[in-house]
Amino acid sequence: HTVTEEVTGVDICCCQIQLAAGASLADIGLDAVGVGLPRGRAIQARVNLETLQADGTVIPAGGVLSAYVPPGGRGVRVDGFGYTGYATSPSFDSLLAKVIAHTSSQDFGAAAARTSRALGEFRIDGVGTNIP
Repeated sequence: HTVTEEVTGVDICCCQIQLAAGASLADIGLDAVGVGLPRGRAIQARVNLETLQADGTVIPAGGVLSAYVPPGGRGVRVDGFGYTGYATSPSFDSLLAKVIAHTSSQDFGAAAARTSRALGEFRIDGVGTNIP
């Protein structure tokens, strides 16, 4: 849903809650012409506490995060729960964060470049991740 939210500008989760509470599409502003039309490109990269071996085997990682500094800037969104000092466990879901990069351009390469930059700026120390 994060990619859809970025390219449409609509907070889908918030809308679902409002609709479940009895609001109409008009009440939450989703009945206007043009609302929710796609604009640009977005990519979601999942940052997991696991490493990829040369043979393609995925190895779960666990430990304590000694650094957790997510990227930011225009067109970069991070949905995550990590923090410095967080004690992880390989016994649970390895997802640590979702990095979503959006560009208003229709150029997929621009979205890919923004995603690559954001992943390169993401600083996670103390545990292995799938960020190369």
